[in-house]
Amino acid sequence: TAYRTFAELYLFAPLGITDYQCEMLTYQVAFASGGLYLRPRDMAKFGQLYLQHGVWNDEPVISPEWVEASTRETIAVPASENFFPGIISGYGYQWWLGTFPRGNTPFYFAAGWGGQYIVVFPSLEMVVVITGGSYETGDGGMFYRMVNDYILPAAL
Repeated sequence: TAYRTFAELYLFAPLGITDYQCEMLTYQVAFASGGLYLRPRDMAKFGQLYLQHGVWNDEPVISPEWVEASTRETIAVPASENFFPGIISGYGYQWWLGTFPRGNTPFYFAAGWGGQYIVVFPSLEMVVVITGGSYETGDGGMFYRMVNDYILPAAL
């Protein structure tokens, strides 16, 4: 499909991602909002690509303007609809935005089904990948506890 070809040429090849799976919907329509299976090291490459403003191995892969636009708040997330009230403030283009209370640390993250997270902390120049298997419960609290109780104390 065009979706897979585009991803292979312009994202996966420059990042050295060779082991992945893209789900297709009925009639071979790309499942572009999900269904991408990557190894944790390859998930981290996406986070690092964004941390480096779209540059990988000194080559532009994504425009810095797109990185900035996609990680800027497009939609505010009210507390009544927020799965991390007081931490998540908004949503960009496939990136959630917020600030961890510990260290008043701004971050953005991509979240996948079952507890898959790519977390970028620009001020710390740090990318964190968390993978999980909570497909039935969707325990987002695990994500918060891992980052707040273990990762940030080690990084700050």
